[in-house]
Amino acid sequence: MRTQTLIVAATGAGTAVINVSSSNPATLVGWGFSTDTVDLQVSYDNGTTFVDIYKDGTQVQLSDTNNPVTVYGPGIFKINKGVTTGTVGVAIMREP
Repeated sequence: MRTQTLIVAATGAGTAVINVSSSNPATLVGWGFSTDTVDLQVSYDNGTTFVDIYKDGTQVQLSDTNNPVTVYGPGIFKINKGVTTGTVGVAIMREP
């Protein structure tokens, strides 16, 4: 499995956009959380706009209690990290 840092651990904001194919899901892993969260969003218009992802009425976010998160394609996903109190980073793991 290949791992790549998408957002370097820091307290400042950061974003990353990934393309996920139907045959190769992506697992997102975060670290450095205190009470912080990182939003996961999806685009339904080929990357022009993004909306939050919900599952069973709850927004899907990376956090110290919801980590890792696997996303399935096909789709374009955005990882959106606001300013955090901890030095939070995010990486992606998937098969080469």
